[in-house]
Amino acid sequence: MATKKFETLDGIDSRGDVTISGNVVVNSNTLFVDTANGRIGINTDNPLRVLDINGTALANAFNPGLETVSPAANVDLDFTQHSNYEITLDQNVQFTFTIDSECRGQTGMIIIHQDGAGGRTFALPSEAKTPVSGASIVQQTDSNTTSTINYFIVDVNTVLVNYIGDFQ
Repeated sequence: MATKKFETLDGIDSRGDVTISGNVVVNSNTLFVDTANGRIGINTDNPLRVLDINGTALANAFNPGLETVSPAANVDLDFTQHSNYEITLDQNVQFTFTIDSECRGQTGMIIIHQDGAGGRTFALPSEAKTPVSGASIVQQTDSNTTSTINYFIVDVNTVLVNYIGDFQ
């Protein structure tokens, strides 16, 4: 079977860059590029995130990143923007969570470092649910220690959390 290479198709030059203004749609919703919102949908024509895959994905590697936040009396962890957070406590912190319905099923980590003075504590919002009927978290507050909170978002009102303390 012979194949023919073409260099132009209706004014598109395949030897260089291609610029398309407007959305790109392949087979209804197999691939959808939403140029107005800067999003790509696979098996959806209404992507809600930068990359929205409706189905199972296979990847050789995936790195959701680690967002470092500055300590303050009140720190919002926006789970609509990031999955993993890191903070070094230099004061006591009250966490709040920003969650929407699209976060359902999301999991991640919050890495908490104590500064050189130590003794800092954090408080979680009411959405955070701990094991053993809501048992209090016994926090590691020694100086220069690291602890983690693993979480799973059930819905906008329920975030299952598990605290693991003192990695040195």
